[in-house]
Amino acid sequence: IQLTRAEPLALIAVDLDHFKEANDAEGHEAGDALLRVAAERLRRAVRETDIVGRLGGDEFVAFLPGVREEAEVRSIAERVRRALHTTVTYRGRRLRLGATLGVALAPTDATTGDALLRAADAALVRAKRQGRGTVGRAVPEDSARFVREAAIAEALGVSDTLKGLEVHLQ
Repeated sequence: IQLTRAEPLALIAVDLDHFKEANDAEGHEAGDALLRVAAERLRRAVRETDIVGRLGGDEFVAFLPGVREEAEVRSIAERVRRALHTTVTYRGRRLRLGATLGVALAPTDATTGDALLRAADAALVRAKRQGRGTVGRAVPEDSARFVREAAIAEALGVSDTLKGLEVHLQ
């Protein structure tokens, strides 16, 4: 995604709560059913002009072109959260569904697509620390941390195969 300062964009990272429980207890068909329901609910919760996609596993993303205001992205994120916090009936059984969300705005939080996705993901991690079913917001420290981590990884020659490696300097 190429971002420009003239085109505001908000991004909502969505991680489904309780997906693994349903998938493990009821099987992959139940998990697939939850994913389909979640995708449809997510699509209905955002505006018609927004783009929704599945990143993998139980993670989704919503791109909200034209959104520049914190209040607007919060309102849409809250609609998404409410839409995903209801049970799903599968083969006569009620499966729990919920979501934890992270939001980021361009160009406020990031000026490239990759950086915006990382900022929304960091906001999602922040929300998870607060508890399931919450909405986290990207903060400026996240962007600075990403730049530092990338510079350190590049300087150390860390490859993608070592993703997840944490470097602690004294």
